Amino acid sequence: MRWPMVRNKRALLLPLFFFIFSATPAAAENSYQASGQETQSLVPASNHQASGRWLQLDTAYSTHFTAYETGPADAAAAVLVIPDIWGINKAVIDWADRLGELALHVVVIDYYDGRMVTSTAMAHEVFSSIDPVWIKASINGGLNYLRRQSQSLAILGWGQGAVEATVAGQRAGGGSGIRAMLAYNDSLSAQRIAAQGRSQLPLLEVTTRFSLVDPGHPPAVSDLESTWQASRRFLLQRLSLN
Repeated sequence: MRWPMVRNKRALLLPLFFFIFSATPAAAENSYQASGQETQSLVPASNHQASGRWLQLDTAYSTHFTAYETGPADAAAAVLVIPDIWGINKAVIDWADRLGELALHVVVIDYYDGRMVTSTAMAHEVFSSIDPVWIKASINGGLNYLRRQSQSLAILGWGQGAVEATVAGQRAGGGSGIRAMLAYNDSLSAQRIAAQGRSQLPLLEVTTRFSLVDPGHPPAVSDLESTWQASRRFLLQRLSLN
């Protein structure tokens, strides 16, 4: 797929520095401010092997985009995962694989079609160059693909991906099959979501100073574990997997 349309980079370039922001979203079913001191990579072991597969999915515009798929393809419940501005990195793949181990059909959309983002500055600039129509088309393409087998859906996103997940949840209709949303916010995305309003979907929201998949700021082990346990309970309940 060719690079999508380039927008005005100066006007839409996201700030490179995040500031601490604490919020308690009224619409969130479960929300907390995560904090901790011990840090490590989200990928627990260097020999972690991805259990999923790469594929090309279609959009409504007869274009294609790359996606990472894991978990059973015939599962009754599914999760669409929307990465942060760094795209699909090892942290995202590991998280998706863990979701797949819950017997969920998981698809991670790739804004960058396999291109690697190597720095924070590059991540902000590359993401700002993507036409919003392309992002919307990719999200819809992922949801349509998951609906072929699964009747019960959830949307999950980190940082900017959480913002995009919120937008997708807001425009989803009652017959969309989307039953839950998970927003793993950093300081900036929490402010953006609060400013634009939230969907009426059941929501699990976690807020940390930096994105949990930010390669430049490895998250605390306690933050990762508490986020995972809360996410697991939330998904099992909302997607009727108990």
